[in-house]
Amino acid sequence: MNKLFSSLAGRISGGFFLVGLLVLAAIGFSLNFADRAEQSIKQMIEADYERGRLVTAIGDVVDDNAQYMLELFIASDITAAAQKAASRSASNVKKNNESYKRLEELSETAEEKALLEEMKKQRKGFISSRNVVIDLLKKGERDEARSKFDSGVVPVLAKYKASLDAMGQYSSKHIALARDNSSQALRDQKLSMLGGLAFVIVLSAFTAFFLTRSIARPVNRAVAVADAIAGGDLDSEIEVVGKDETARLLGAMAKMQSAIKGYVAAQERMAREHEAGTISYRIDATQFGGSYRRMAEMSNELVAA
Repeated sequence: MNKLFSSLAGRISGGFFLVGLLVLAAIGFSLNFADRAEQSIKQMIEADYERGRLVTAIGDVVDDNAQYMLELFIASDITAAAQKAASRSASNVKKNNESYKRLEELSETAEEKALLEEMKKQRKGFISSRNVVIDLLKKGERDEARSKFDSGVVPVLAKYKASLDAMGQYSSKHIALARDNSSQALRDQKLSMLGGLAFVIVLSAFTAFFLTRSIARPVNRAVAVADAIAGGDLDSEIEVVGKDETARLLGAMAKMQSAIKGYVAAQERMAREHEAGTISYRIDATQFGGSYRRMAEMSNELVAA
């Protein structure tokens, strides 16, 4: 009996352990989903912020280029001013090359690549028109340089800055989108956790139902058989299904019922034999064991007295 209850307790503990695992799995899934969403949004925001900083840096360089060009127009010593401008230009080229290289690394979508290509195109046009103006200034042709600056550099510069603004607006739009995605990810996380918990609750209910049923039904059947035997009904059929603890319990009760029926049958036969005149008939006590054998022997002693 102790083994029976220990085994039943083990099955119940196992059922609750399974429910616990399901709860942990649901929580783990929700946390994993939230972490992946957070990492993805974080990377998106970081990339867009960096893109915005790079565009701003390029814009600052463009403004510096335009500034030293204007300084060339008013310089008294054009040769010295041009040498100073060349040094600033080389530094600006290096800065912009680094910024463009990083922008290429950050550009993944077709739209990002198209915006970057437009920036490169306008940069190339600006550098070309700027060099024309600087060459004219070096030759002392200020009026022609001024004309080329107004007709060439100014409109190209405007287009260049427009391409930078387009990239900046793209980054700002993506930052706003990332924030919206962050809010959506939070809502999805809540829904995921609620869905996971609901699933666990339903699955736990089914687990509890089937676990209780698997234990209660055989036990109730065993109780019904015991009540029948206690009431003197030895003809009820004891169906033994499976190999679990309750099946072994029912099997033991079936053996007990068979032993009682055998003893009752032996008593009834001895009564019939004695009624028929065979008073020497005795019950074969060796076919019984334990207390049943002792009762058979006592019955034999009783009829022999």
